Amino acid sequence: MEENQLSASGGKSLFKISLVHLALILLSSFLASIFSSLLLFSYIVSDSKYIPSASHLETLPPKEKAAILKQNQENIKQLGVDFQKEPQKYIEKYYDGIVKHANWLLFGQSFIWAVCFLLPAYYLLKRKMQINIESFSESMQWQNVYLGILYGLAIFFASYMFLSFAKSIDVPTQANNFQKILFDGLKGNASLLLWGIYAVGLFTGIVEELFFRGYLLRHFWEEGWEKEGLLLTSLLFGMVHFAGEASFLVPTLMVAIGYTLGYLYLKYRTIWIPIVAHSIYNSSGLLFAYFKGSEF
Repeated sequence: MEENQLSASGGKSLFKISLVHLALILLSSFLASIFSSLLLFSYIVSDSKYIPSASHLETLPPKEKAAILKQNQENIKQLGVDFQKEPQKYIEKYYDGIVKHANWLLFGQSFIWAVCFLLPAYYLLKRKMQINIESFSESMQWQNVYLGILYGLAIFFASYMFLSFAKSIDVPTQANNFQKILFDGLKGNASLLLWGIYAVGLFTGIVEELFFRGYLLRHFWEEGWEKEGLLLTSLLFGMVHFAGEASFLVPTLMVAIGYTLGYLYLKYRTIWIPIVAHSIYNSSGLLFAYFKGSEF
């Protein structure tokens, strides 16, 4: 009787944890989409003819200046209407701008992702639920860096071999639209490569590991659901990387990678190894694209 009650209680606990994590991801994804859209629209407006330079406006008579500003406001409203009608057109223009002359926006996108995912998770798990989540209290040791580099390279080459095999048997392996544009733009582009390694390789690697392993998986760990949490957080990791235009292999591969990184976290009891491994994996892909483009 008591064993059945304990089992039922444990099952409910696992369900509740999973529900909290799913709600967190849905909320964070919603927030990130809003702020990313604002960043996208701000870039489109600033890159258009509708915004005259401040120095140019200062040289104009007050009436002419007021008339131009009023017309600009109307133009921006129309741009908003056009954006709602043909969002894909402006999204591709935004992606093209990132690759060609606004590489810094890579970090802008990663920063939005970090704020929208980490802050709600920290507030809910740490402040409200009092969960002992990852806090970087452990100093980074060189042995962990070394292991992280080895594991990161191993994950990258295993992924490359997997995708190469899939291509050889005519299984679709295409990435999402942004990744394809980014990889094409990376070929021979040293400036974009440096921004990519900084924003996507290092920063995103840290943020994603802190969120998925340091917060979500650590929550399962603290509640005694390590094995179940490893599987569930890996599935959530793949879900976040899902894109309709990409091959089904992409989220599938991300589930496997997430599982591997989570396993390393649980095995070594340190967040530094999966952080370094993730950063090396991301950076290796960018470096490969620098030489091969989207052929990767």
